[in-house]
Amino acid sequence: MTEVRKTFVYKLLDNLNLEPVSPNDRDFVFPRIGENKKEIKYFTAKGPDGYLIQTPNKDLLDQKINQLETDHFISLAEKIRDTKTGKLSETYQNLSSADYIDRLTADLTEAAKEGFDKRHWYSKSYDSIMSLTKGDEEYGDKFAQLIALYSPARTVQVNTSLAIKSWNKWASGADLWKGQVLGRETLPANVAKLTSGGKPSGAFTKWKKETAEKFGDGARLVDLEDGSFVVVKDGNYENIGSRDQDLKAWLILEKGISWEGRKTNNFYNNLMNRDGITADMWMARVFGFEDDAMIRGLKYDFIEGITNKVAKELNVKPQEAQAAIWIAHKARRSGLTVDEAGKDYADFIEDHYAQISWESVPSTSKNHLNGVADLDDVKKVDYHVTVSKIFLDDDGNDILAKRLRMLSPGDFEAPGMYEGVSNPSTQTIAATGKVKQTDVKGFDALKMAAEDKKLLSLYSAVKGLILKQDSVAFHRPIPAKNQSAKFTNAIEINVERIFTAPEMRELEELLANEGIALVGSEKGVRLLNFTDLDNPSFITYVEQRLADFSIPKIEIEYYAFDGDLIDVGNYEKIIQNSGRSDLQGDLLNIVSKKEEVDRGFAAENGLEFDGSEFDYIREVIGKINTQ
Repeated sequence: MTEVRKTFVYKLLDNLNLEPVSPNDRDFVFPRIGENKKEIKYFTAKGPDGYLIQTPNKDLLDQKINQLETDHFISLAEKIRDTKTGKLSETYQNLSSADYIDRLTADLTEAAKEGFDKRHWYSKSYDSIMSLTKGDEEYGDKFAQLIALYSPARTVQVNTSLAIKSWNKWASGADLWKGQVLGRETLPANVAKLTSGGKPSGAFTKWKKETAEKFGDGARLVDLEDGSFVVVKDGNYENIGSRDQDLKAWLILEKGISWEGRKTNNFYNNLMNRDGITADMWMARVFGFEDDAMIRGLKYDFIEGITNKVAKELNVKPQEAQAAIWIAHKARRSGLTVDEAGKDYADFIEDHYAQISWESVPSTSKNHLNGVADLDDVKKVDYHVTVSKIFLDDDGNDILAKRLRMLSPGDFEAPGMYEGVSNPSTQTIAATGKVKQTDVKGFDALKMAAEDKKLLSLYSAVKGLILKQDSVAFHRPIPAKNQSAKFTNAIEINVERIFTAPEMRELEELLANEGIALVGSEKGVRLLNFTDLDNPSFITYVEQRLADFSIPKIEIEYYAFDGDLIDVGNYEKIIQNSGRSDLQGDLLNIVSKKEEVDRGFAAENGLEFDGSEFDYIREVIGKINTQ
């Protein structure tokens, strides 16, 4: 019997993988690297079936494809090096384009391996964004847009602060941008936006100037990156980033107009856990270009294509290879370790966390559930768990935090401590913006931004009102490494776990100073200075007392902090002046559930139930104004 030798036909896919196809398939194409994979390039060597290459040897076909790919990259490199902004650094400038590509590919592969442990930079950032927005895809998308908007030429740390600040201004009702929107204009088809060198063309500059003049003095055009421009006059407001960035943030959050750059901006898409490569000025420098202008996409195509090649060789996603390469180079350039250089948005967002501390056991000053404070710890915990659940939706998200648009990854349980009584307590985490230095010359104080305090104060007031608390407090720790001892007014006892109630009682007795607030943390407990002692004396006092603490091995960390104590006398004013009448339905529903829980708990434990407290709560909520 004669053996039939098969001839295989292969199709090259967009990811550069090969797939067997039938002989009559005419879609065998070589995708042109770059330009968003929209353009294709057919194989120049034709087989007997036109553009199909037929071969019984897949290895030979792979070689052909690799050669076509290499030829394409060499062609791109030649075009780039012929431009004014295509000059290469000393490392690569004397190499032929072919040798440059070989050397570059080897260097990038080495860098990718060096930064390999940090390749999930984008996916970690995405997880953090979605955690902050409670899994809400719409809000997560908006927050990612803010990060991408404010990212150019800024560190991840600064970028994080600006995005949070912008979001919290919106959430609190403060001005993101202030001015007049006068109209919208479309760039004429016959006007080129950029020159061949990637700079604004003279015709484009002239068109912008003449178009703005039609709308009067002070008018200017802002590029929305979709072929259109919005015409505005800026007003006076506290800017966050550039005025263009603030305007676009305002359009995203206030007007629901998405930033068009999100369709083509790979950094934004990477943050949303989508495949792609962020080819920015940093990657241009990694590739050896002395000028980081993108030259109408030529550099972008080249960077994207070579990085894709490295990713394929390492069997990782393109954005993972790019992240690993970028982090390795950042570490080399800055003298940092890869771990330090690889800090992502998740890491820096954590540095912006404030804590809102609240309890569920009603104040003894209220004629409601009298005797609850005398119940054992188990019953108090059961009550706290039950009450906490009425503030959660079916997905376990904090209803109030979500409705307030508060950036919160959630909360954790830690025992509270006040005047010898330890009650179950919850610490709700909220992301806040950059802390302000109120007196630069004298370094007088560090303060949370007004919009952050307004947002957290409203959350605290609602919780305090419904839970019948004398007060609810929040604070934002600031690492003391950037502060002098004079302004270090908080200490964290780090034992890498949450303190138990008996440990909190022991610590309060040991400190013997009611002006020291004990606040649970995920690492242990924070001690906040509300005493008459100056900060250096406070530190010395605490350190001396801790020498007798029963926990043998503790690590002490030093902080400055800012925050506020929202007391019962301010609940009504804060809530009614919030303008958030949209909260009424959710809050009244929570109040009804709380009344039901308390009525049942009182009956079960022989406690007094006073329903009049709920009448007052409903009255306050019902009077929220709309201003």
